Amino acid sequence: MENGFAVGGGLYGSYPIGKMFSASLGAGYRFKTNDRVRTLPLEEGEYGYGGYGDAGYYQVTDKFPQHFFVIPLKFQFTPKEKLFLEAGIESAWLLNYDVVWEKPEFNWIIGAGYHFTPKFKASLSYTQGFKDQGFGGKRDGVSHIQEVYKNRMLMLNVSYSIFDF
Repeated sequence: MENGFAVGGGLYGSYPIGKMFSASLGAGYRFKTNDRVRTLPLEEGEYGYGGYGDAGYYQVTDKFPQHFFVIPLKFQFTPKEKLFLEAGIESAWLLNYDVVWEKPEFNWIIGAGYHFTPKFKASLSYTQGFKDQGFGGKRDGVSHIQEVYKNRMLMLNVSYSIFDF
């Protein structure tokens, strides 16, 4: 399974815990895709059948769009005035498949970021699932797992504070 592109958005609140620590809790939406490339043999009579080398095969790409509702809980440590490190967990609910192994799925998060202004910051974080996740659908009333993966993502997060407390 190959990772594709992901995009998302949401709201979060952050609360300072002393001078160098803070905690944030959020809720959001994430869309991502994964692709699976399969090599299949051509049937007799199809173009390329009986040819040389790979001419008797073709490739099919299956796309798996995934819509998630996510709730991240992160803790930030700010060792320098504008630089911060973050770590935490998130729970993620896969919304668009009938059959899901882990609901919710839990992922750990680790990253680093920078406060450009008091209201604007950006971070780069890595997210990975604790367990393998399987998802699929139902055919004729029977559950079928179509794909199994372990969630792994490198994310660029950009945030802007709209409230000051």
